[in-house]
Amino acid sequence: MTRSGLRLTLAMAPALLLIAAGAFAQRPETNLTGAWNAETDSGGGKTESKLLLKMEGEKLTGTLKTSYGDFPLQDGNVDGPEVFFNVVIRRDAYELKTTYRGHVFGDEIQFRVEAGERTLLTIARRAEKAK
Repeated sequence: MTRSGLRLTLAMAPALLLIAAGAFAQRPETNLTGAWNAETDSGGGKTESKLLLKMEGEKLTGTLKTSYGDFPLQDGNVDGPEVFFNVVIRRDAYELKTTYRGHVFGDEIQFRVEAGERTLLTIARRAEKAK
């Protein structure tokens, strides 16, 4: 690199850092606490459920409410717009571990749900914001 190229690079570095810091600072804080209405496309039709979420820092807890019962979220985590949790659905002797991986788009979360050997799409829309 030439001497003038090095000076130009050094002169631009603080400006680039300020631009990057500004973009990061403007990133809205994700707060998922509240009720969410979810719809899952199972291939044979759509099913509805409700997510009751509570966020504390990056930790996510809550309940998945379905027609089969209420199931606690496990290992919940939020990292920016990315959401992750597991739910174990138990009904009689049947047990199914499901893994939810989602991305937040405003008041909507689009989840890819791994349920056994199937992968399903679930869209959750905010029902109400927490106070």
